[in-house]
Amino acid sequence: MSVTLQVFFERIRLPTVFAWQKAIEAAGFDIKLDQGVNLETHSGFWPARVAGRDAGFEYYIEAVGGKAQIGLEGLQRDTMVTLRTHGGHDEDYVAATCCAVALTQVSNGLYRDPQEGDSLLLPGPVLAIGASLWSRYNQVTGRLRRRQ
Repeated sequence: MSVTLQVFFERIRLPTVFAWQKAIEAAGFDIKLDQGVNLETHSGFWPARVAGRDAGFEYYIEAVGGKAQIGLEGLQRDTMVTLRTHGGHDEDYVAATCCAVALTQVSNGLYRDPQEGDSLLLPGPVLAIGASLWSRYNQVTGRLRRRQ
């Protein structure tokens, strides 16, 4: 099953890969992005590492029509980044979700998980989503490592 996550923000707030990586680390996620990506032009698969394991997700950036795209008056955002996984590895889902959370933080963006409806979340509540997922991931993988 594929999962799509979206972050809406003002284009001027598009971070560098370095700044995005710092936001990932500040949130407490052990995720390393491939630093060779140009966020302005990249389209497609973006490799990453989650707790030392290979992972990745698709990355797309596009201009949007402000409130027409996100459906809320007064919340002008002109850019949407989409992160997408296509099932398979848990690390891909964790990477996409936690990276979307960190992008929301660093860009002061709005986070949307279309699988959960049309709700848009601000940076504060989104951080709790990422922290909860990261905690569950570490509990599961920690148990698996102890068994090996």
